Order: sequence, then structure tokens, then C-alpha cells
Amino acid sequence: MLDEIYIKASLTYQGGVVFGYCVDQPDKFAATLLCIMVKCFFTSKKFLVKLLPCHALNAKFLFNCVQDVLASLGRSGASATAIVKDNNRVNQAFFQNILL
Repeated sequence: MLDEIYIKASLTYQGGVVFGYCVDQPDKFAATLLCIMVKCFFTSKKFLVKLLPCHALNAKFLFNCVQDVLASLGRSGASATAIVKDNNRVNQAFFQNILL
């Protein structure tokens, strides 16, 4: 399950670390968080696998993040049955990349 959460773009300094920059465009402030969650098929347990600060989400970045999570699941002995997203334009392009 994947979803974006809109956040206020700002910087925070805590414990010697600066938070607020993006992973997709490191010179910009994060405007959204990409949340990747895994839900167990036979139980009701859900796990937040990855939380990535992003500036402008695009299909290629989303595809690479999902591929990374699927590879990690495979190495741990798990597998994905389905990928769930809403139907916005970036997600439509993401699913077209999967089908190619």
C-alpha cells in the first residue's frame, strides 16, 4: 500500500542533524512524504516499511522505491500479492511502468 502525505515544507535541526530535505531532489525542501506500508494477507497486521520525504513525486522515483521494497521483501522471504494506490496521474504512470 502506498500513499502520499502532504507536509509543511520546513527545516528542523535536532541532535546535530538537519531534517526537511528531500531524497528525490536533495537541494529542495520536502513537501510530501511517500509512505510504503505492507499489510499481511492472513492477519490484520500492517507495517510501515519506508517513509521518504519528497518534493515532487514522479513515476520513475516511485517505481524505483517500490522495486527496492519488493527486493527487500524477497530477501526476507516474503512476497507481494498486490500493490494498492489511488488513481492520480503519477500512480497511473507508475502502473504503466510496471506493465512494460
